Formats: sequence, C-alpha cells, structure tokens
Amino acid sequence: MEIATKTEQIVDMLRKMPNHQPLITIIKRSLTLEFLPQSSKAAGINSSMMTSLRKRCELICRRLLERILQVEEGADNETKIHTLPYVLVLQAFCIVDPTLCTPVTDPSQFVVTLQPYLKNKVDSKSTAQLLESIIFVIDAVIPLIRKPPQTVVEELEQDLKQMIVRHSFLTVVHACIKCLSALSNAAGRGPRLLEYLVNLFYKHLSGPNSDGQVLGRSLFCLGLLLRYGYKLLAASENQLDFPKILELLKRRYLRRDDFSLKVRAMQALGYILIAKPDFMLQKDILNLIEASLSSDVDYRLKIQGLQNLYEYLRDAESQLTADSTGKPTVPYATNGGSEVPVAAGAGDTNICGGIIQLYWNSILERSLDMNDQVRHAALKIVEIVLRQGLVHPITCVPHLIALETDPVEGNSKLAHHLLMNMNEKYPSFFESRLGDGLQMSFRFFETIVSNHNVVATNMKSNPIAFVKPGISRIYRLIRANRNSRNKFVHSIVRKFISDSRSYPTIGFLVYCVEVLASLPFTSPDEPLYLVYDINRVIQIRAGAIEANLKNWTSMDQQQDVVGQQDIVGQQDVVGQQYMVDNVMHEPGGYPDQNLADSPQKMLNNSCSTSDVDMAKLQEDCHDAIAMQLLLKLKRHLKMVYSLTDARCQAFSLKDPPKPGEAISKQNIPLNINNTNISLPSCLQDVALVYQDFKTLLREDSMDYVLYTSATVQKKRLTPRSSSKVRRPVA
Repeated sequence: MEIATKTEQIVDMLRKMPNHQPLITIIKRSLTLEFLPQSSKAAGINSSMMTSLRKRCELICRRLLERILQVEEGADNETKIHTLPYVLVLQAFCIVDPTLCTPVTDPSQFVVTLQPYLKNKVDSKSTAQLLESIIFVIDAVIPLIRKPPQTVVEELEQDLKQMIVRHSFLTVVHACIKCLSALSNAAGRGPRLLEYLVNLFYKHLSGPNSDGQVLGRSLFCLGLLLRYGYKLLAASENQLDFPKILELLKRRYLRRDDFSLKVRAMQALGYILIAKPDFMLQKDILNLIEASLSSDVDYRLKIQGLQNLYEYLRDAESQLTADSTGKPTVPYATNGGSEVPVAAGAGDTNICGGIIQLYWNSILERSLDMNDQVRHAALKIVEIVLRQGLVHPITCVPHLIALETDPVEGNSKLAHHLLMNMNEKYPSFFESRLGDGLQMSFRFFETIVSNHNVVATNMKSNPIAFVKPGISRIYRLIRANRNSRNKFVHSIVRKFISDSRSYPTIGFLVYCVEVLASLPFTSPDEPLYLVYDINRVIQIRAGAIEANLKNWTSMDQQQDVVGQQDIVGQQDVVGQQYMVDNVMHEPGGYPDQNLADSPQKMLNNSCSTSDVDMAKLQEDCHDAIAMQLLLKLKRHLKMVYSLTDARCQAFSLKDPPKPGEAISKQNIPLNINNTNISLPSCLQDVALVYQDFKTLLREDSMDYVLYTSATVQKKRLTPRSSSKVRRPVA
C-alpha cells in the first residue's frame, strides 16, 4: 500500500509539470544518494541502503505497469489519455536505469505487457505521445533481454513496420525506426527488414513520384534507417552503397526549388553523417554544410544545418558516455544537455574535434545571426563543444559576451551560464577577450536594432537599454577581483586611443560611453578608478590633439586671407580677360589658356581641400571627438557619484580599497546628445570641433559642484548678457 500511495503521488506531481525532465533529475539523484549530507557520504554509504532504495524503485515500476493495465481496462476510447502520465513516469525511470524494468523473475514482462498498445489506431497528438513513450521503454529494455520471446519479437516487427510506413506523426516514426534497429540487433533477426525498408524508400525517392508529402516522409525515414541500422546494414551481404544515396540527395533534393523538400533532404543528410561522420571531412559535403550555414540562405536551412551538427555531437557524446560506463546509450532520451556527463577531452580521442574545427567559424557566425532561432541552435552547439573540450575556449568568448546582450532571454541566460563556467575555469582567457567581446557586442547590437522584428517600444526609443543588463552581468562576474574589474574598465577606455593603423567608429565610442556609464558600481573605488583612467588618457593625448586642431584652424585662416586677396584681385583678372579678348581679334594673336581659367578656379575655393590631407584631418578630429566623449563621461561620473576634484586627485592604485565604504549615487541620465560627432568634410568644419574641444577642456578644470552651479547661472542669463564670455573659475 505504501508503494501504491507513493506511485500515485509521483504521477500526480508529474501532471503538474510541463515535462518529465525534473522527475528524471530527482530519480537520478535519489538512486545515487546525492540528497544525503556530505558527512554521511564521508562516513560511507551502506550497501543495504542502496539495495533497499533500488528495490523500492523496481516496485514502483511494477506498480506503474499494473496501473497502466487497470486504467486501460476500465477506460473507453475517449479517456485513454489518462494512461499517459503512468507511461511517462515509467519512461522517466527507464531513462535513468532501464534495468529497473527487467525483473529477474521475468525480464520480458514489460515488453510483453506494453506491446499490444502499439496496435492503437487513434490518430491524435496525445496518442502519438503515448506510443512514443511506450516504444521508448521497449527500445531501452529489449537489448537487456537475453532471449526475448520469438512470437513477441515477430509481432513487434510487424507493428513497428506498419507504423514506420503509415503513421502520420514523425516523432512516432523516429521512435519506431530506432526500436526496430535495436530489436533486429538484439533478437538476432539480422538486417532483412531494415534492408526492405531502405529499398522501399529509396525507390520512392529515385522514381518519378512527385508527391511532396511522400517524398518528404521517404527522405526522413531513409535517413533514420541509415543512422540507426548502419552497423547491421554494413555487415550484410548486400553491401549498402552510401555514395549512391548521397549522390541522389545532392542531385535531386538538395538543389530543388521546393524548399520543404530541400530542408528534409538536409535533415536526411545529417542522419547519414551521424552514421558516417568521416564523410563530413570530404570537400563536397563540407561545401554543402558550409552553404547551409552561410548568412544569405533561408533561416530554416541554417537551423537544419546547425541541428545536424548538434545531433552528431550528442550522439558522439552518448557513445563516449556508454563506452566509459558500460551502459547502453539513449540518444534521444532527454531534451536538455546538462544531464549528460561531462566528456572532457573527447576531441582528443575521436574525430569530433577535427570535424567541429572545420565548421567552428561558421557556427560562431550563426550564433550572432539576426534570427533568434538560428542563434539558439548555434548556442546549443557552443555549449556541447565547450563541455566536450573540442576547441580552445578562448575562441568563443567575444561571441558569448555579445550574446549576453541578446534580447531573447533564453539565449542571454545560456550565454551567461557558459561565461560563468569559463570564468571559473579559465579566468585569464575570459579577461583577455573582454575588449574584443565589447566590440563584437556593438556589431551584434547594430544588427539586432536594425533587423529585430519583435522590438519593444522602449527599445526603439532607447536601443541601448537592452544592452545594459547583459554588460552589467558580465561586470558582476569579475567585480569581486579589483585587478580584473580594473582591466575590464581599462580595456574599454583604451578603445578611445586610436593608433596609426585604424581607429574605431564614433558610433562604437558612443556605445562604449553608454556601457561605462551603466556599470553597476557598488564601491567608490570603482568610479574613482574610471575617472583616474580617463585622466591619464586626457593628460597624454589632449595637448597633442589641441595643437593639431590649432594647426588646422590656422591653415583655414590662411586660406581665408588668400581668398580675400583673390576677391580683390578679381577686378584685375577681368581687365586682363578684356585685353585677351582684344588680342584674339588681332592678327597673329594667341590667348593664354591658364590665365583664362584662373577666375573660375578662385571662385571654387570656398571649401578647398586640394592642399589638405583629409585622412589626417579626419583622424585628428576623430581623436578630438573621442576625448570629448571621455570628458563628458568623466563629468557625468563626478556628478552621479558626488566625486570632488580633490577626491579624484587623491585616488591612488597603491591605496587598498576601504571595505564597507558606502557609495552615494544620484539618478542623473548621461547626456551626450549635444555632442557633435560628425567628422569634417572640409577644412572649414574643423573650427567647430576645435571650439567644442577647448570648451570641454576648460570646463574639465572645474569641480562638478561649480560646474552645476555655473550651468544653472547660464540658464538664468538674459539674452542681452549672453554675449559676454564668462571665464571659468581657476
């Protein structure tokens, strides 16, 4: 009675769950006694406790089987769905340990009892889920039975064959093909039935049939038959011609205009490549997969290409786990990836690493795709690749940092989880790529803002808003370590210093300012260091930038003087032109062509850049705008965190931070809207950049309190007195 009560409690609990995954985790932890306190584990686990616990699980499985029979016998066709919760709980136990469903007294009891349910002809989603779960239990148990009853085996073969050919739900067809392959192998039936089905579907695909539904089903079934039945088929006397099948897929289906068949053919190719992964190293297959992952193809083809790689990795991981534990594999048992044991260094012992490294750059590119589903599919591959250790983790840090800002919560959470693990294991790798990650997050930000079709209203008005939470999470990962957080801040500030080879766009620098202003500081030491770092940059760069701008404005003034002289001299030129015209009418007279063109040249000198190196001019103005953004950020930090000039000057990296020191913060938004961020198109535009830069440098010498009061006073000035220039306080 106690077992019966517990069983009903478990079934009732499952009814309230979205799926049986939490129950699988509970059963797994219970069977391994993970719930015991550490002190009990240290003292040693009593073997009798393990035996008792396992016996209870076996009794619960038997009770579930009894309840399936009872509910089924007392139900009519309309209420058969009530059987499903009991079957789902039985499946959960079977996923954790299939031997719980093979009692010593009668190992085939569960198979014999469940097999009649496969004759259910009701075509509905709930019945399909029931059939899928029953087939899973049979599939898991069959390999553990030494001599399954031949009558049951024969009936099973016929039932599975009928469903493979006729059932309308492909999830059931998938389960049937996998179960049939296991049955043919375990019962010693050979590949006869598998060969029949392979030939049947190959004829459909190579014949004149034009029914898209039949062709799609044939592609799906052929791919799965080759995936699960490959070992049996390869050992058969009738050698399977893999290249011939692949050529059929490439020639007739992967180049078709019918997109649904093209995706289905890509799926079939993925199933075949799981059985023969070495084909993925061949050039023609490499080109096919790369083409499906290119940026300009339909998102459904990208998703299928990524799904193929993901299923291959999952299958390889399952095989590796089975080899290390000696347990049979359950390739499609679970939905998530966290329940699979870590296979560290798997890439060193098989060809997984070589295959993934071939496609790694394409996978990373798709992780930042504009489509949400494509990004999620790529991110799942990144997760399993990092877990298996198939690539160097440093290669994907920038992409994961960018994905922290993903507007889709599931993607950003998974990216954060992976970054947390990486920061724990390889903190130096993580910190060394933070700057690159910020640059990639900006490119991702631009892509999403321009292409995201489910953008919230507040995101449209303030696009940077969805980036800030992700950047804040990254900063919190490293905030506990002073050196790490200072490196992070310094790596961003360093972006404002351009080198001779290239300089970042102004848009990216504006993005960096927004990011720095939004960091979740919790101690005064943090904003003080940022101000300190900005001051160092300004001290080194400001003087040279101001001198360069002054030179440009002087050159502009010289051109203005020359222009005035040209205007005065235009009357003489007109007189000379009159004389030239007279000469032309005289016998033997020839005009001076240069003299005739000179008035037009002088009139076109209003924004002359003929003697100006525009690249150097724009580079100097770019540096000035970068310094302006830093100066405005510094002023903002001083106002928000109430940092006086004296306090900023007293800050030293040698002084340890004071523990428990409170930080005061005012809710003042960053305002850089009035900053002129346009690069000049001619020499005359430099004067405005120079004037703005000089103004900010003067204001930078003021304490934030004086600046605030000066700003208020400026607003109160009347228009008549506004022409007077107020000198800053020394």
